Amino acid sequence: MAILNSAKSVEAIKEVGYHNCAQGLYLQVSKQGTKSWLYRYTSPLTKTRREMGLGSLNYVSLAEARQLAVQNKHLVINGKDPIEERKNAQVKMQLEKSRNLTFKEIAKTCIASKSHEWKNAKHSQQWSNSLEAYAFPILGSLPISEISTDLVLKVLEPIWISKAETTSRVRQRIETI
Repeated sequence: MAILNSAKSVEAIKEVGYHNCAQGLYLQVSKQGTKSWLYRYTSPLTKTRREMGLGSLNYVSLAEARQLAVQNKHLVINGKDPIEERKNAQVKMQLEKSRNLTFKEIAKTCIASKSHEWKNAKHSQQWSNSLEAYAFPILGSLPISEISTDLVLKVLEPIWISKAETTSRVRQRIETI
């Protein structure tokens, strides 16, 4: 099978299967006729053959796919697995995104995710009410990454003596969040 060298030859191909474009780059044509780019390589970490999707032909040109294949080939040469590197980058991006969420946003998500654990809908309301009354005025608009022990103490100290049970519950709820 000949190596696909031009954008016209890529567009013209209709045969289902994998079509070599050199340097580990392949055009995959599905039974439905869709075309997408794959980079095939041997993982330097596991020594197994892997395929990495590079995108649809509708969105990634031959030139762009070749450039992506070369970038990934450099990763392999440097002992890195491109799929694992991409996963790590996505996790890092998600982590950065979550660090910018406010305490209030995360609290609401936490309450929603825990609500199925509670036997009574009243528990969800109690969580919301206690956080609304005591934690949100101080912590609500802060990014979760900025919340410190000192800020938590600032929430708890005003009610520490007069409402010991409430203080304990609010502290546990903040810790859970």
